[in-house]
Amino acid sequence: MGQKSKWYYVLKDGWLILGKVNLSDWLIIALSALLPGAIACATYYWLHEHAQQRHIDSLAVRALDRAEFHFKTMDSALHIVAEQNYAPCSEGGILQLRSIVVGNRSVDEIQVYDADRLKCSSWDRPPVNPTAGDVIVGPPIDNFFTNVRSAIPGSVDMVGLRSGRYAVLTRPDRLLDEIGDPRLRVTILHGETILAATRLDGDLPGTRNRASGVDTEGMQSLLAVAKGRALTVRITGDRSAVQVDTTREMIIVVLLGLAGSSLGGLLARRLIARDSSFHGALEAGIRNGEMEVEYQPIINLKTGRCAGAEALVRWRQSDGTFVPPDAFLPLAEQHGLLDDLTDLVIEKVVFDLQEMLKNRRDIYVAINISSSDMESGRFLDVIGTAIAGTEVAVSNIWIEATERSFIDAKKAKRTTERARAAGHRVAIDDFGTGYSSLSLLQHLPLTTLKIDRSFVEGIGADSATRSVIPFIVDMAQSIGLDLVAEGVEAVEQAEYLLSIGVTHAQGWLYSKSLPIENFISYMKYH
Repeated sequence: MGQKSKWYYVLKDGWLILGKVNLSDWLIIALSALLPGAIACATYYWLHEHAQQRHIDSLAVRALDRAEFHFKTMDSALHIVAEQNYAPCSEGGILQLRSIVVGNRSVDEIQVYDADRLKCSSWDRPPVNPTAGDVIVGPPIDNFFTNVRSAIPGSVDMVGLRSGRYAVLTRPDRLLDEIGDPRLRVTILHGETILAATRLDGDLPGTRNRASGVDTEGMQSLLAVAKGRALTVRITGDRSAVQVDTTREMIIVVLLGLAGSSLGGLLARRLIARDSSFHGALEAGIRNGEMEVEYQPIINLKTGRCAGAEALVRWRQSDGTFVPPDAFLPLAEQHGLLDDLTDLVIEKVVFDLQEMLKNRRDIYVAINISSSDMESGRFLDVIGTAIAGTEVAVSNIWIEATERSFIDAKKAKRTTERARAAGHRVAIDDFGTGYSSLSLLQHLPLTTLKIDRSFVEGIGADSATRSVIPFIVDMAQSIGLDLVAEGVEAVEQAEYLLSIGVTHAQGWLYSKSLPIENFISYMKYH
């Protein structure tokens, strides 16, 4: 019948009032307040990671642009040297080479070779043969050198370009100037050859050619790659170590999170307060006699006579307005009030119809029973007490329960057997929309099956539901159940139902639900 309620303080219109709410309501409040904050934290984490990756990607692009700029400048210097018409290793030639180096910040040294033997340098130093380096031939670079020993004593090994007898060299750290990040390793490669790389501590080592093209020192994760026409830049390291300024994003996300948490909590509290207020009004309505019972006639399709009625509870508030059953019945179930409503309906049915039922033993009234009552059987004692001392027969009271009332088949069967033994007929309502199966129906001592209005609506239309009705009829008849169709609104529907073996129907074709006075008048003519 729904979980039990306890007394708690509830916020309503800015005041704390005492009301009944469920513990689950407070869980909803907590989630409504905390969930936006959690989303804000996750969003900030995503934005922070996104900002870190943007920083790393921009660093890779900047490193590639920087390296390509240097090699383009070196290539230009190489062409200038190759076009000179003087003896390169003469005093004037060395001075000319030196002037080119001084005027070009991408070039540290120009070397002149006789075949593979160093002949002279732009710095007029004693010639020193460089160590053998890799030579990679391919456009747009004619000859590419790594690990070239400079003629300058104590200098790091160089990288450079060679065309014919001339080589233009630069320090590897020039390729990485102004872009190094001590938290990341930036590696510049030509093909599979490493030209330059930073260490994670920011030191700039001399390059060493590796056939694998991967700097395994540190074995850091690959974070970004930028590729040009001849060069590739790889960024490796730990992304979490990269510090980026996300103050603006943090402020925005925190403000949105606080606003969302506050709004979510406020809305949840107000909804629960309103629910609590509605719940209190429902309790008062039951206690103060605002609940009424109306009766919708059930017609025998063969005779056209009224065979009985379904009792339907209605809530008329003190101001005369009606609250739809769809609005208050779920709330009654949630707050454990269905027992009170069931008892009220039973008492009103017996009070309203005892004179009619005393004189018409062939008339019955169907009372809807909740799932929890079908499991406990509590309502049977209530009916017994209500009809005691009256001339209402047990057979005048039919029991009607929805499919989901039979989920616990064992308990439902026990209650159904008790009801049948007492003399009640038992109907399963809204058949075909829930949990029932033929095997379930075969094992329950039911007497009647009610076809849901959703199937009846398809009669006369090109609807897949229409084909279901003959199957339901055949199934019910095979196990000896009577049939009542709900929601009949057209003559064509009634005629079709009668033609396939349905014996009873209810719906607006015959009558809407009627107050007791109108129902008694209706019975005089039907």
